Amino acid sequence: LGVHATLNQHPVKGYNHIYGNLHCAGEFYKRLTMDFLTFDQLQARLQALYGTGNAKAALDLLSAQTPNFPEYQPLLVYWQSVLEAHLGNPDRGLRLLNTMLEQGIWYSEALLRKSPTFKGLQDDPQFQLLLARNQALHEADPTVKIPVLTVRPANRCRPGGPPCPLLFALHANYASAHSSLPFWQPAASLGWMVAALQSSQALWRGASIWNDRQGAREEAQRNINTLQSQYALDMQRLVLAGNGTGAEVAAWLALSVSLAARGLILIGLHGPLTDNPAQWTSLLADYGGPELRVYLILGEEDDTVDPDNVQQFAQILVASGFPTELEIVPQLGADDAEGYDSSVQRALDFVMD
Repeated sequence: LGVHATLNQHPVKGYNHIYGNLHCAGEFYKRLTMDFLTFDQLQARLQALYGTGNAKAALDLLSAQTPNFPEYQPLLVYWQSVLEAHLGNPDRGLRLLNTMLEQGIWYSEALLRKSPTFKGLQDDPQFQLLLARNQALHEADPTVKIPVLTVRPANRCRPGGPPCPLLFALHANYASAHSSLPFWQPAASLGWMVAALQSSQALWRGASIWNDRQGAREEAQRNINTLQSQYALDMQRLVLAGNGTGAEVAAWLALSVSLAARGLILIGLHGPLTDNPAQWTSLLADYGGPELRVYLILGEEDDTVDPDNVQQFAQILVASGFPTELEIVPQLGADDAEGYDSSVQRALDFVMD
């Protein structure tokens, strides 16, 4: 069984499409037999099993697959605890959650308070003790108090000095502002102020989501206003950026003119709007903001993204008159931040052209 890859460049309807095709029969076979699952596939199978009343099979699958996804360990352990409690083993479920607390991982109040499975445990002394320990960890976490992280060139962007262009970035779901900063470091090296917004929709320590776009808009606007009061920024050169679901929210903020951006740089774009790219059409038709240039970046091995959806979004942008470029980077996955450095530099050149 072999691997064949090609890299070509073609002008397609007004944008450059750089792409790679990877065919691997061995990988395809593993996915068919379910020996290998992507995280999205695992979630879908767990939901299907649980939805059909087969919680024991869901727990067995989860136990087998958890070692394959160390980056999602807090979520997978939470699911295990829920399934154990659902199967009549609440003490085992609480022990699993306590292992996470012992590692310094706290959970959002919503996960622990609003789960139907845990409803009957709310007055249990052991569960109340767990809630108290969890709350103490949450309150002691310094990252909770920092809504935006910044990186800038030394001695630049100071009040009263020459203003800096601003790259304002949104992290992926199940990630954080801190984990997203390495994607945008090249911009700071080129003289940009880089600001990474931390979503307030926390699930557990170091993992937040963007399920509330209206809330994200308010957070973005409020924090950009704060940045303007603290630094010298050229808001005529505002670029919105993001990776994963954060890329979709960044695109929505720009295209709804919630923020008047000059450019968009989107890595690994996916989310509910992109799953049905036609949903972007009406938003684009009503766009009344400044000229907006868009650069889409996709890692060839990013299994969180449907490449066809990203390409369709690019085509919709071009048809709506937005200068757009799509680059697919060979051999990179969703989290390979440093591998995207040269792509981000090309993106900055393109959106500021």
